[in-house]
Amino acid sequence: MKLSDWIWEKMENLQDAGFRWKPTLKFCHQVLRLDYNAIADSIVRNGHRPAITEEQAKILWDYRFFRNLDQTERSGWHKVMDVLQQTDWGKQQVWLLSGLKMGNETLPQKLNAMYTLLCSAHTGKSHTLCPLPNPEEVATAHKLVGYCMKDEELDYLKRLALHGEYPGDLTAIRHGLMDMYQKIEDLEWERAKEMRADNHWSADSIDAAIQEEKGRIMRSASDLYEQKVQGKFPDDYRKALHRERMVLHGLSQKGWDGQTKIPKPLLVKYGLAESFGKISDALMDYIIRCDMGDDTYPKHMVGHHNRIIKEQSRIGLERLEHRLFPDKNKPKLHPASLGTHKMPIRLQNQVSKENKGIKIRL
Repeated sequence: MKLSDWIWEKMENLQDAGFRWKPTLKFCHQVLRLDYNAIADSIVRNGHRPAITEEQAKILWDYRFFRNLDQTERSGWHKVMDVLQQTDWGKQQVWLLSGLKMGNETLPQKLNAMYTLLCSAHTGKSHTLCPLPNPEEVATAHKLVGYCMKDEELDYLKRLALHGEYPGDLTAIRHGLMDMYQKIEDLEWERAKEMRADNHWSADSIDAAIQEEKGRIMRSASDLYEQKVQGKFPDDYRKALHRERMVLHGLSQKGWDGQTKIPKPLLVKYGLAESFGKISDALMDYIIRCDMGDDTYPKHMVGHHNRIIKEQSRIGLERLEHRLFPDKNKPKLHPASLGTHKMPIRLQNQVSKENKGIKIRL
């Protein structure tokens, strides 16, 4: 559901309750805008009305208000938690997490778990607005967020494993991925710096390191997801792995034909992106040189990177089949066709000479 749809649905549910809920309707708009000061002011203004404060707390939870790491650097974000605890409703609630058993949690404890987990990512860092978290509170926050967001986390990890989609800060922190993402962010700053200085060779080298780190994250997410489902893969995930297996099987046998379009996330996941990029650049350069009268095919460059592609695909295929077929009773794969995309006739002819063989069909 889109965020805007969620807000309107929330408002429609509240409108039937009458005039006394008008402050809560306005609160929905403030949450949508992430207007920290307005949110805090609304909580303070209605702090003597426990029913409204409780509804506001539910909205903060439903919206996952405490979910982004960069929010911890904003004083207004911390103020929302402070004023919520100081309301008449907040003073009647249990906020501490230590000793909590999963399944017995309250709404305030769920909100505090998210808040504590995000603040824990700043432990040991200077110039932070976060209070120093209690280790026991942090440990319980990890468990509680995982317990309350179990289905969401599974979906986030699956999307990360298959498509490279960012899983959100809470999931990244819980599963030790945040340092990897921070490394990628640092590398992207370096690449931008090199590009501004027209150091394209250095920028390309940094880009390769970024793709390598992203692939490592995707493989880690695969391991995490498969551990959580204990090998009981849902149909969509199993089908996706079988498609990956088919592609890797073809690449391990024949390499890349220079024509086939393969999903970028798969290339990143199995460490193939750099070699695909090198071959693509070499073939594009070949087309340009042909227009200038030089039809020397880049056989050495294409052959070198295809050997890398074959070896990387073989390694990825072995690991994938081990996970898909732990009993080693794997079905055989027969070479199929990848299907080709249009390219200049002279390049099609040259590629077919250099890379004879059957292609895979996605």
